[in-house]
Order: sequence, then C-alpha cells, then structure tokens
Amino acid sequence: MDVTISLQAYGRKQATHVRELCGYIFKSRSPSCGISDTEIFSDHGISTGPGIYAGEILNALPYFPSIDEIKLYQTETKDNFLERVFSMERWHQLCTSRITVNHLADFHATHHLTLAAHGNEATMALSEKISNLRDPLSHDAIDDYLKQFHDCLKTPLTHRDHVRILTNLKDFLNPVVSHDEKERLKTEITEYKGNPEKLVTLLKHIKQLAVSYNLHDLSRQAYINPTPAEITLRYGKQ
Repeated sequence: MDVTISLQAYGRKQATHVRELCGYIFKSRSPSCGISDTEIFSDHGISTGPGIYAGEILNALPYFPSIDEIKLYQTETKDNFLERVFSMERWHQLCTSRITVNHLADFHATHHLTLAAHGNEATMALSEKISNLRDPLSHDAIDDYLKQFHDCLKTPLTHRDHVRILTNLKDFLNPVVSHDEKERLKTEITEYKGNPEKLVTLLKHIKQLAVSYNLHDLSRQAYINPTPAEITLRYGKQ
C-alpha cells in the first residue's frame, strides 16, 4: 500500500503542533521518520535523505531543534541539540505575550554569550538585524529572527569553544574581582581544560561573581544559568 501522500499530509498537519514543542527526536533510517539517512529508491538508483513524514516537518520548520536517536550517542551533537531545545523553551516563555522589539532585544541580550560561543560574526549580524526592527513586529520578522538565531546555534560547541568563552569571561572579570578570586578563576579554568566535567562548577562560580559584583548583564546570561534539567541532560555523565 502506497502511503506517501497520507504521510505527507500528516506531516504538514503535525507541523502546526510541533511549533509548540521544544525539540523532536526522530527515528534513524525510518522511511517515515529518518532525518538524513533514510534510503530513497528512484529510477536513478538509491540515495539517502529525510523520511516522508520528517521531511514535511523539516521543510515547514527548518529552524526547529531536531535529531535522530543515533546521534544522541555523540556527545557534542547531543549537547548541541539540547542547547537548542532549552533555548527554544526560553523562546516559548517569551511568546506568552505579544513580542515587541524590546522583548526580542532582551531575549537576544540574554543569549549573547551563548551566541558568541558559536561565532562572533553571526552574532553581530543578528544584533544589527534587531537594531533595524521597528514595532509592531510582523510574524515574518519574528520567524526570521528565530530561524537566524537557531542557524547560529546549529554548529556543535567544542571543548575549545567553551575554553575560549570562559577565558574571555575571566579577562572581563579580572579588573573587577579580588586578587584571590582572579587566582581561583584562573585555576578552575586550567582544571576545566583537562577535565570537561568541571564546567558546571565553573559556571556556578562565574554566576556567583556576577551577582556579588552586581554585574547584571553577565548574571542574566543563559550561558551561565542552566536549569537543573539542563544540567542533568547536557552536563550529566553519559
């Protein structure tokens, strides 16, 4: 029985509901639910691509956090998916009321370190885009921001990326904090270079410093404010 048309129609229907979710885990190699490794048979031979149902979801929501279950076993890929999932959860919180330019700018500012970890060039381009927006915001403008935001996050962060951002934070804090705090932060970053499991402890320390020294713009950063669920899923042991 050929269910192609039915699966396509169901995928388009489900795309309207998927908007309310924070992420989607698909089934690898499935004819309906594979993302990129489904075998596709044609008169020209066999190729690989998305399944019929998954393809409709991905076409309708190209920015939506998605992954197949096999890639959840790859640490950096899994972390990237979960980073985007929790970013989407914060986006849904933003959408509980009408989004204004100020709301969007505040959301963007809260994710400044997160975006910078993925690359300064894309972050600056997105910041410039917001500066050119005016109220009232159209749905297209909001969707366009969300797509570009997730495009910035699509490349998985490496250990080196985290070291770079943490070193930048240390340099930012050095003129503000005490000598003892400088030395402690330096030591913790050195320890993290050799042991990635030290990241959560280091982020908590930076958050404490930001609060203690009234550094509001730093203390509200999503990068140093993972929720308990995010800590468990992203930074917990495999």
